[in-house]
Amino acid sequence: MKVHGMVDPGSFTVEQIPGTNRSLVRLFQNVEPYHEENFDGFQYDEYHVEIETWDGIAANVQDNYDEFLKKGMDNEVDRSNEALFQAQQKTDIAVQDMDGMSVDHEYRLTLLELGLSETDI
Repeated sequence: MKVHGMVDPGSFTVEQIPGTNRSLVRLFQNVEPYHEENFDGFQYDEYHVEIETWDGIAANVQDNYDEFLKKGMDNEVDRSNEALFQAQQKTDIAVQDMDGMSVDHEYRLTLLELGLSETDI
């Protein structure tokens, strides 16, 4: 996605996602100075990849920048095709609903295995 920022972002950043063992890698491409009436800064393409955190992650991203960039580009949502974007959103909602149902079924199965009911808890 095209982004505007006040400072040159470099080629990438790695940020740990709070409360998880995962990191968000932000990859930047086509960084160029940008001047508008009330804004002086930079314009660039930004892509995101979420990965597990480990020691040396920044060095790994630097050594494999092109692979991470390709993965980030693959993760990009194409908003130019509204029908495809709507279908993706509906699919995401359906997956979340299915995940919720699975958790509920696992909970009920555990209660059955323990010989309990919801009123016993």
